[in-house]
Amino acid sequence: MAANRRVPPVVDHRRLSFSLRALKAVKHPEDLQPTLEKLCVRYGLSHMAFLVVCSGGSSGLYPFHCTTYPVGWTETYLDRCYFDIDPVIDIVRYGFLPVDWSSLDRRSARASRLFSEARCYDIGPHGLTIPIRGPRGERCLFFVTSNLPKRDW
Repeated sequence: MAANRRVPPVVDHRRLSFSLRALKAVKHPEDLQPTLEKLCVRYGLSHMAFLVVCSGGSSGLYPFHCTTYPVGWTETYLDRCYFDIDPVIDIVRYGFLPVDWSSLDRRSARASRLFSEARCYDIGPHGLTIPIRGPRGERCLFFVTSNLPKRDW
């Protein structure tokens, strides 16, 4: 029976600690993108993005986004109003749990077109979106994408 037991993955606490220190060291919004780019390289990810959906106060940060996505993809996403049809956004509007993009229904023509076009910009077929909520109504989203093979993702 013990032979069937799965061994938990090894967590590299040094990498995680480095990443958290790097993010904590960001003092200005313009310093966030280079930090995200370094973290993408460190973890073998294609892209990372952070979006403030609602700041929950008068912080002056809304609207705010930081992304390693190509400018062309960001412009296309906004020009085509993909925010309104993106199944990732739709799920996290009210959800609290992370969303693995492999669980999304991509069968509709609109969703299929969105993900197909994203691949043209090297966004990657795999992704994870983590909703972040704060005590004063803050709502943010953190995204990571990957071009790794499914088994490695």
